[in-house]
Amino acid sequence: MKFKVLVLVFAFFLISSFAVIISSCGILDDEEGTKVDCDKLCNKEKECDKEMTEQDVKDCLDGCKKAVESGYYQDTFQKSVNDCYEKSCTEIDSCIDKSTSSCKAPDYMPYVNAACDKMIECGAEGTKEECVAGGKEALDKEVKEGGMLRCMTDKIFTDMAACIKKANCSSIDADMDKCMEEILGMK
Repeated sequence: MKFKVLVLVFAFFLISSFAVIISSCGILDDEEGTKVDCDKLCNKEKECDKEMTEQDVKDCLDGCKKAVESGYYQDTFQKSVNDCYEKSCTEIDSCIDKSTSSCKAPDYMPYVNAACDKMIECGAEGTKEECVAGGKEALDKEVKEGGMLRCMTDKIFTDMAACIKKANCSSIDADMDKCMEEILGMK
């Protein structure tokens, strides 16, 4: 394995988790206790997407409720998102994008360290220090750009770290896919 594998793992994690969570109405809660009104979100999604079926609404509700239980998004972000769903359909996406500015950066180092330990264990070229520096730089950049990574709680990174520690070198891609499915409910 090469150092590029680490970058791909980070990229896969970021792209997969954010797109799936938002598209399935899963705006999540964190330790401060804000709960998202899943009925409100999914009904607004149905209002904005005329092609949604009743099954799509049910799937939205199921995904949202599961997401609310996971604790992966900061309270301030959720409050902002709740306000966004009061807006018109054309304003929701830009409102959600703007709401990321109210978030504080999460501690993603448990995931970076676990991913680098696993990469070294699995024979990646380079040192752990190089890997950590590269992973930290990539995630720092994402946080500074103000994306949704900034609004995640520390919990998702400790959960992802636990997953990657359990992954086998011979099946790391499949193991991480399974982990993503378990953590984020994506298939």
